[in-house]
Amino acid sequence: MKKNIILVMLAILCLNACGKIKSAKVETTTAETETSAVKETQVPETTTEAVSTAAEPTSTAVEKQKKENKLPAFVYVGMNEAARICTAQSEIINKKMYEQQDVMIPAFVIADFDESDDNDMKIWANLWTFNYKLEGDNLLCKSGGEYPCLMHIKLDPGSANGYKVFKVETVTDGTNHDKELQKICENDESRVKMLNDHTAMEEQRKQLIEMYVSNFGLPVKSYQDEGSEKIMLENLS
Repeated sequence: MKKNIILVMLAILCLNACGKIKSAKVETTTAETETSAVKETQVPETTTEAVSTAAEPTSTAVEKQKKENKLPAFVYVGMNEAARICTAQSEIINKKMYEQQDVMIPAFVIADFDESDDNDMKIWANLWTFNYKLEGDNLLCKSGGEYPCLMHIKLDPGSANGYKVFKVETVTDGTNHDKELQKICENDESRVKMLNDHTAMEEQRKQLIEMYVSNFGLPVKSYQDEGSEKIMLENLS
């Protein structure tokens, strides 16, 4: 996958990823993703469809949630299948690591693809999870974190969605973080740099919040980390 395509994908979430992943839906496992020591997580063959690929809630359901002051779950509605994979894996991580808030909205930086092997396609990504509580028209982030990883995906024509994530390699937050990140990036400095790109993550974070708010027509105008200034949403439809 050419680097310029990856950079465009990082800036505009609605673009399609090139190659095999673009045209297929994605199936991911509900197995827990380990976050310790470049651990390879072997995924059981039994899988379920990712929340991110689920159908959008009906307008009636959304209106009921609004009246009950409840937020709908985040649904990725773009055309980028790699983003769907990242969203689904973020949901798996978040359910394991954090107490549920009103809504979890992910952000992710995708550094590279390798689609040369149908039985072991790879996505290098840093998955961020943000758990928000709605306060008025502001989403206040209460918890979250980052999870650099290498996801292994294989074609599975017999499954409902055509793909499975069968292994995830992650790194720790400790003193071995940099060494482990180098290892999963196969010592590719461009991948390491992109996975550490906080600016790219913040751009995607805002875009995904705007996607979420626009998709459900929510009366949300801003988001905020505790102790920081509010960030106003701009590109709403």
